[in-house]
Amino acid sequence: MTQNLKDFPPEALAPFGIESQHPDDFFRNQLSLAPGLVCSALRRVRARLKNPPKSVDEYLAILTQQGLVATVADLEQFADLL
Repeated sequence: MTQNLKDFPPEALAPFGIESQHPDDFFRNQLSLAPGLVCSALRRVRARLKNPPKSVDEYLAILTQQGLVATVADLEQFADLL
């Protein structure tokens, strides 16, 4: 998982049997497989942000700034679980 996909092309990784994936794609896949587990984990991460505490909207804004735009769009339906 990396945001730097250009330095990890599929042809370079294929001999090792691995593939690169953008974090946004990875988290969206995880969310589609187990939304409850992902939301629970994100709720715990947000709860650790205490100086200052972050609201759900603030936390989603941080994730958006980190390039998880599609993930945040999917997470908005689960905002009450975060």
